[in-house]
Amino acid sequence: MVWRSLVISRPTRLRREHFSLAVEQEATAFVPFEDIAVVVLDHRDITLTHAVLAACAEYGIGLYVTGQNHQPAGVFLPYLSHSRTTRLLRQQLALSRPLAKQAWAALVRRKIENQATCLHLAGRE
Repeated sequence: MVWRSLVISRPTRLRREHFSLAVEQEATAFVPFEDIAVVVLDHRDITLTHAVLAACAEYGIGLYVTGQNHQPAGVFLPYLSHSRTTRLLRQQLALSRPLAKQAWAALVRRKIENQATCLHLAGRE
């Protein structure tokens, strides 16, 4: 069952151990590959093995890398045409320009509303 999104934002070593992703930081955590939908690498000191990349492809996991500004800079997608990530990417690319702009405006509007809610809950203007 695919449902986890992993965001790694600290120095980490990633490796494959049997059917799991081993996430080595102060302690080692193991996440089954079959549970992972996407991995976001958001730190410059992350090391991963070829076996991790191969497992991401095998299990249909999208792997995203961010730049210095923490914005997406690159993506590793499985080569198989039936993968979930590739299908979603193709659907997004097929959106008409007006619909894409409407979706982006709705996203920005929701982000601003959420920031306002956070400020309100923190008792700030």
